[in-house]
Amino acid sequence: MSRAGDAFKTVVRTAAKQAAKSFLRYLVAAFGVPALAITAAAILVLVVIYAVLPASGIPGSSMDTRAKAVAYYQGVTNQVNPKPRASLYPELEQSHMLEYGLLYAVDFFADNLSGAKNFQSNALALGEGLKPVFSYIKRTKTVTVIIAGKQGTTRSTTQTTLTLLSRADTYQGIYTYTYKPYEYVLHPSPDEEIVIDTWRLAGSNYQEDWTRFDTVVEEYTGLAEVTSDDREMILQSAATLQTGTANLDWMMGVPPTSGSTGAVLAEIPAQYLAWFKAAGAEYGIPWYVLAAIAKVESDFNPDCIGPPNYTGELAEGLMQFLPSTWAEYGSGSPFDPQAAIYAAAKMLAADGGAADIQGAIFDYNHADWYVDEVMSIAESYEAQADNPQSAGGYAFPVEGPVTVTSGFGDTRGRSFPHQGIDLAAPEGTPVVAFTAGTVSLSQSSPGGDILEIHGRDGNVYVYMHLQGYAVANGAAVLPGQVVGYVGRIGDATGPHLHFEVRVNGTPVDPDSYLALANNR
Repeated sequence: MSRAGDAFKTVVRTAAKQAAKSFLRYLVAAFGVPALAITAAAILVLVVIYAVLPASGIPGSSMDTRAKAVAYYQGVTNQVNPKPRASLYPELEQSHMLEYGLLYAVDFFADNLSGAKNFQSNALALGEGLKPVFSYIKRTKTVTVIIAGKQGTTRSTTQTTLTLLSRADTYQGIYTYTYKPYEYVLHPSPDEEIVIDTWRLAGSNYQEDWTRFDTVVEEYTGLAEVTSDDREMILQSAATLQTGTANLDWMMGVPPTSGSTGAVLAEIPAQYLAWFKAAGAEYGIPWYVLAAIAKVESDFNPDCIGPPNYTGELAEGLMQFLPSTWAEYGSGSPFDPQAAIYAAAKMLAADGGAADIQGAIFDYNHADWYVDEVMSIAESYEAQADNPQSAGGYAFPVEGPVTVTSGFGDTRGRSFPHQGIDLAAPEGTPVVAFTAGTVSLSQSSPGGDILEIHGRDGNVYVYMHLQGYAVANGAAVLPGQVVGYVGRIGDATGPHLHFEVRVNGTPVDPDSYLALANNR
């Protein structure tokens, strides 16, 4: 039988089971449905609910339209959610915030189960019972500037306190996060060194516990017991009410689309591209399929952590492995992009990807839409690789003509290998963002201003010897956007931009990246 046929039979069985358990009390009380007809009627009710629910309000209440309900429940979640505090990885906090759709869904079912003509919501108390509780740790980021001059060596240090989320106590269970020290060094000039000691995410752990959710919902709705089917019905309804769009897909085993945008070959970090090709060759999996999965899953972010799924597990890393799946196919950490790429290739191969790649992709994420999206991106990458002129997504960092005055690894006149490339251009020439990202460091120094941009491709791009910058720390930038201007570092060196590419904190030769720029 085809996958579609199997899926349909599964849907019927699952829907019947869920409907019978979740709506038995409601249907009997409201409609007096004969016992033998319960299952069929319940399936019909499910379909009607999920077709109508997106536009529904709470009848018999002050939220009798969707617009009123959304405004009401948004106001409640804004009131009960804790204020964000994390200064590093704030997306972890956001992934655990209580969403208004959950309160909306619980009220929807409480209204139907109560049978009351005039339903009175107490969503504030409900939100207080379900809201997350966060714990934090404090760590210090240190920036040390060391300058060797004729009068000796000077050292100046600035420190910033970082607030990191360490624990999230949620209605799904307990999430804990660990961090590790992360140090990197910049050399703006032969006589200057900047040492940056900061922190980065090391891992996460989830302990499933639905006790709080079940207890709060039982007390609120009057249910004697919240079963796993009740729980899934409420959570899936919450997704529908949150977005205002029909949520029949979940009944078919199809999660909502990732919303991934167009594929450009140049968005793949050069180091990752090498790993995709090597892992693909080892396991017999097309490299462009591995790259497409990384695009859809994390947009090439090796530190990506997905929001909690229904089971509560968090998908982690570049290829978004669940901890249970990583234990079977991975080695080391899912946040190590090389390890994640090889684990994904191993998993696809184990699922028969060498002979049936689309079937293996389906096993990676059981959804036809996912297979279609991955294959579309993969085919685009493959076509662009065959036609390099079509590559784009990066902008050369200096406008106008430049001269390379020092290449990567150059040791002439240096006590250490050159970590980037020097691009000579007239003083004041605009310097632009190489790729889309966020400005993560703006530092003034005797050797000229310094900018760091954390690219959306997971790399860090360093700009030195600037004569001022045009963007503020924390600003989002796009490829080709002016971020600063070429400065002059003494008469001997002349005006130039020092440009670095750092992959996982390690400087790499920028030449392979600059070759991808679509304005050269």
